[in-house]
Amino acid sequence: MGEQIFDAIKNGAKLIYLTLGGSATNDAGCGMAVGVGYKFFNEKGNGFIPTGGTLQEIKKITFPQNIRNVKFIALCDVKNVLYGKTGAAFVYAKQKGATDDDIVLLDKNLQALTLFANLTDMILHLLKEQELLAVLEQGQCSF
Repeated sequence: MGEQIFDAIKNGAKLIYLTLGGSATNDAGCGMAVGVGYKFFNEKGNGFIPTGGTLQEIKKITFPQNIRNVKFIALCDVKNVLYGKTGAAFVYAKQKGATDDDIVLLDKNLQALTLFANLTDMILHLLKEQELLAVLEQGQCSF
């Protein structure tokens, strides 16, 4: 989806609607962000493409300039919390083939990304009580 967004922006789009579902959010929108032009770095300063299994490695994010004047509207059909027993990983990851161990790791990494976001004062409102839509809004605000 990120590459499509990048192309739309390159061709002059100023308003983008994102239609998203629960199972696509276990990477917290990072895959989409990479396609748009965000860059993610680990503690050694090496760039990488985050997945649900590597969210805890994110230590720095650089933001593309191409989205400053673009408005994003996210449409989502679920209302789960981000992490925990009723969160994205526990509810949706199994249907994508995740094992029980994978689900625990995904959930832990969504919590780690939330901590990173809060510690770096990014515009991410990913409190446990919020709906899964917050993860998508995170992508709009910070990605």
